[in-house]
Amino acid sequence: ENLGSSSSLKDLFYALKVNGILKCKVDRGVFQDIASRLQATVNDASALVDTYYTIGSLVLMKDQAPDVDVLLADADGTFHSIKALSQSDGRWRYSSDNPESSTYAAGLALEALAGVISLASSETDQSRVNTVKSDILKLFDSIQKYDDGTFYFDENLAV
Repeated sequence: ENLGSSSSLKDLFYALKVNGILKCKVDRGVFQDIASRLQATVNDASALVDTYYTIGSLVLMKDQAPDVDVLLADADGTFHSIKALSQSDGRWRYSSDNPESSTYAAGLALEALAGVISLASSETDQSRVNTVKSDILKLFDSIQKYDDGTFYFDENLAV
């Protein structure tokens, strides 16, 4: 009942995440309504975090309601719109109108891209996947290490 169409993307994502653990019975119609809403808004998301919540919610629904269609009609276009936010150093921007980038945004983007691949109705272009692999390697080049051996990403890395 609480997963109505008026829920925010973030609320839907976390509710579906919790439902995956609790295994509550959700009416198929509710899942269908949510899937339709998410599929319609995935390409309209203006910020990386919105795309992350949208794609993540669809992936969670794929596991919880396998009989509901959650596949992306334009997975290639969605993949491209996320990839357009990447930077040459492996970090990613939060939106196209915000030049600031971070490694945290890279994590959101890479998780969203993995979700796009799992929601694609056809095979994803392998050259796009290879480009993302390259981005991951660049990102890992920025890993720093504390004296105690703990690894971290330096957000203030001078490029």
